[in-house]
Amino acid sequence: MQGISCGIYEELWSWSRSKYITPDPRAHSESRAVYGLFTSFLHLATFDCIHCAIQLSSPPLADPNEASLFDPSLPSLARYLKSCLIVIGTGFIVYHGLQAWYQQATVIAVVVFQQEPAQWPPLFDEPWKAESLADFWGRRWHQILRQGFIAVGSQPLRKLLGRVGGVMGAFLVSALLHDWVAWGMGRGGEFWSVGGFFLMNGVGVVVEELWARITGRRVQGWRGWIWTMVWLIGWGNLLVDAWARRGLMASMFLPDGWRPSQTLLAKLLRRPGKRLAQSVCLTLNLSASRKVNFSGRD
Repeated sequence: MQGISCGIYEELWSWSRSKYITPDPRAHSESRAVYGLFTSFLHLATFDCIHCAIQLSSPPLADPNEASLFDPSLPSLARYLKSCLIVIGTGFIVYHGLQAWYQQATVIAVVVFQQEPAQWPPLFDEPWKAESLADFWGRRWHQILRQGFIAVGSQPLRKLLGRVGGVMGAFLVSALLHDWVAWGMGRGGEFWSVGGFFLMNGVGVVVEELWARITGRRVQGWRGWIWTMVWLIGWGNLLVDAWARRGLMASMFLPDGWRPSQTLLAKLLRRPGKRLAQSVCLTLNLSASRKVNFSGRD
């Protein structure tokens, strides 16, 4: 399991040969299982609340009929500002969703199969703090599929095209895999949007290497953080828009009556200021046809 926390980038660039394991203060503690169970529910609740917030902020996204990420009723600047905020929210949805799954798997492995907590190191290392794309993809984002990306994409292309080929090979396999997942949603693939996001991140990593060679300085610090976030969010619009048009934003990941966001809004609606909450729901035109029920009951 230690391979999970080793970065793609570590195998490709000379300054990252040592393997990185995300620090875990609970690695040798029996409380790891209790912690995992608690945090899995916390991540799941956060996942659902962010998902609900996105549906509330842009009601068309709650409609599975090919809703677009981009709101045509807004001026260009406001339209793309809103889409970027939704992209950020979607990134946290993916983060919390994977965290919930991983923590549940950790509990099962430790309690049922008597594995050591150290065999299940943290899945992420605060990806929002990444100061470069290499830092983001090679250290802070999850590395679950790392071995496959390196074996199938990075190593073959590195032999043909050198280090640049190795980087692009890993991201090419990632692009193909994620496009295949999008195709599995039943509305066809869209490689240049879904896969394009991952390919452009490979390009970004190569640009960082060129910058380091030319200037003698790595991409890092607050400037590196801005560069990383702008690149991820900017190209993320392609990916999230493709997901939205396939109805992913309208998906019901949890059944009605079991969504934490429903419980939260139901409590708000019962308070003295409930008229404001009700007016928000009416303004956003949430209807039963979209299967968004905030009554707190089935």
